[in-house]
Amino acid sequence: SPALDNTQTTVYTFTPTVGQCATTATMTIEVNPLPTLDTITATPACINSPSTVTMTGLLPSTAGSFTYTNSMTGPAVYTVSGVSDASGNFTFDTPNLPAAANGAIITITSGTATASGCTANFTGKTVTVVVGKVTTWTGTIWDQGTPTSIDTAVIPLAYSEVANIDACSLVVNTNAVVTIPSGSNVTLHG
Repeated sequence: SPALDNTQTTVYTFTPTVGQCATTATMTIEVNPLPTLDTITATPACINSPSTVTMTGLLPSTAGSFTYTNSMTGPAVYTVSGVSDASGNFTFDTPNLPAAANGAIITITSGTATASGCTANFTGKTVTVVVGKVTTWTGTIWDQGTPTSIDTAVIPLAYSEVANIDACSLVVNTNAVVTIPSGSNVTLHG
């Protein structure tokens, strides 16, 4: 007893019927969980920088090998291998992504993960990658919107706005006169 359960580790006890030539014994049957792949996320990327892809839900120290495609690079197939961290997260960096890769879909086309002697296979998990844009100062506004931490900000002419610039990178053309007023900051994340 109890009844056999093949879904979880259980301790079973054998109790002989009175009059049998046997003794009470216990036995533990261990059922190891299968690795699972719950979610896949990707960090936003600056232009010509990688995105870090994280797959969650694996068991700690799960060895894995995964292949993936990027919808913007055509039929190319990429392979990554490694071991998940103590939280069961498996991470890898994509190759550097051009601005044109914004909106690319990364698809896990196949994957094998092994933990505690148990192997599981995965396919079809997807994530959309966000890649920054180039936004240029026109003299009054940023042509593609105010730069963000993943964007490239270009200043081709005079700039002296009382505003912070938060960008991945900043390009200042040779003849541009740029003045950052007191109290304003330029923060670059690239």
